[in-house]
Amino acid sequence: MSVGYAQPKTGWEKEGLKGKVKSVTQLKYKAKIKAGKIVKGDIDCKYLCYKSEFDSKGKLTSNTDYTPDGKPNNKIIIKTNITLEELDKIDKELQEISKELKNDLRESYKYNSQNDIIQETIYAGLHTLLTLKYMYEYDDKNNWTQQTEYYLIKDVATPTQITERQIEYFNE
Repeated sequence: MSVGYAQPKTGWEKEGLKGKVKSVTQLKYKAKIKAGKIVKGDIDCKYLCYKSEFDSKGKLTSNTDYTPDGKPNNKIIIKTNITLEELDKIDKELQEISKELKNDLRESYKYNSQNDIIQETIYAGLHTLLTLKYMYEYDDKNNWTQQTEYYLIKDVATPTQITERQIEYFNE
């Protein structure tokens, strides 16, 4: 009996990035409407604000989290030689977390042609708890640089958050 493993993806592929990305910085802002347009409001980095850096082959080399007010916080240098014991410990921690989260919640997603989520719906049993819609702006490499999030309530989309990504590329 032989066991095969899929070729490990690059950090670029894992992050859904196209091209030779050197770094990507992601910051979130509250969305507000000004003069009939959706614009960035106050910075809102309670979660998922970061800077990821890659080497020229696409391997993730460091990750920096940002504080809620958008300032760099903890820089994590990515380890390349993780032992089996460390992997086992991480797996056990993840199993404990998933046990705590198990209930009747489920999610469904819709994607656009760039494979980015354009709609996320969260259900509890047969009831819809929340539907989010996303709209994107892209750079010339087809990586999204701005994502606008909307809550969808009774077919009315209300903008809630704007996420910006600044992407730096290696010279090709």
